[in-house]
Amino acid sequence: MSAALSTTPAIKVTDLGKLFKIYSDPKDHLKQMLWRGRRQYYKEFWALRHINLEISRGEQLSIIGRNGSGKSTLLQLICGTLTPTEGMVERRGRVAALLELGSGFNPEFTGIENIFLNAALLGLSRAEINEKLDNILAFADIGDFVHQPVKSYSSGMQVRLAFSVIAHVNADILICDEALSVGDAVFAQRCMRFIRKFRENGTLLFVSHDMASVSSLTDQCLWIHQGEIRFLGKTKQAIQRYGAFCQEAGGYRQPVNTTLEEVRPIGEDHCDGVAKITSVQLLDQEGAAVIRPEAGASIKLCVEGVVNQELDQLFIGYQVNNSKGQVIFADNTLNQSVIQPPAVLAGQKVQAVFLFDWPCLAVGDYSVTIAISSGSQEVHLNHHWVNDALMFKQGQLGACKAGIFSPRLKSISLATMPEV
Repeated sequence: MSAALSTTPAIKVTDLGKLFKIYSDPKDHLKQMLWRGRRQYYKEFWALRHINLEISRGEQLSIIGRNGSGKSTLLQLICGTLTPTEGMVERRGRVAALLELGSGFNPEFTGIENIFLNAALLGLSRAEINEKLDNILAFADIGDFVHQPVKSYSSGMQVRLAFSVIAHVNADILICDEALSVGDAVFAQRCMRFIRKFRENGTLLFVSHDMASVSSLTDQCLWIHQGEIRFLGKTKQAIQRYGAFCQEAGGYRQPVNTTLEEVRPIGEDHCDGVAKITSVQLLDQEGAAVIRPEAGASIKLCVEGVVNQELDQLFIGYQVNNSKGQVIFADNTLNQSVIQPPAVLAGQKVQAVFLFDWPCLAVGDYSVTIAISSGSQEVHLNHHWVNDALMFKQGQLGACKAGIFSPRLKSISLATMPEV
């Protein structure tokens, strides 16, 4: 969070709910009007229910969830483009929002005309718009298309124009939906630089399926599922819980007749009981445990596990995350050095050893996430996924350059061991 946080909330949402009426036949709209509510020709769908939320000034909050969970509805209610069915929203300060693609644009107007229209709706005078126009056009960088009707624009050009306007209206609250995903890489980086600068003093609401951006831009995260709050708290924890939920929704199997303690020996994890991680160690060349690895040192990541039923293609992988949960580097035993994943018998132990020259990392706290899986890179099932299985610190680097670099991988091995 920014140092500019205030005790006065920029946004306060109280017991918010939004009901949509779903009609199976267009004629039912007319019937409903004629019967004046004495009969009901629609089905009720609560897109959101019982949402309570406070966002302080200067705070950055991300919102995650599956498609249809209510994220965009919540943003529209906060912006005021939708009216709540119940509850209330309080906003303090100028709000600039990039919601649905092209929302707020008149397709018959040119880009220039839409700039003036949208900036005026956001509270700028014509003189202020004229003063900022050159900067808006430079930021959008769509050339002579700015003099053409917006209906002729590609989706990426519409995003460029829309974001360029909201980036120059001196907003107090910036609300950004997933529309940025349709932009090209160069413009996306330009937008990210603006958002990072805005975070220094402004209030940010950010919706995305890109967990790397979510963890990078926000410290707090709201996970919505089926219109209700499932989790509100630290972004790293939200991403881990949401990731476990998506694993289950994607076909992950819960263990049968197995207690939680039996399948989670370490870290925060989820396990289906088919295979499980039993040990994770970061070791130096002499086999001693490492908690402060030095850049350039020869380091081994040793992972051991046990398989409880026969598997044809088993592999083990890891990812190193920073304190925000961002993945710094990752690998698995399906690397090209392993020709074919081994077949493993029930009751057999497995061990994976990743040997590499340790990279230069920025000073801070890091964790290692481990998974034991079966299948291929493209299609696989994670049998045991352990978040934060191992923690370590990166200290001062001395003469080494600070930053994030991929490790120089020296070798990978995966082998079976005698049965338990």
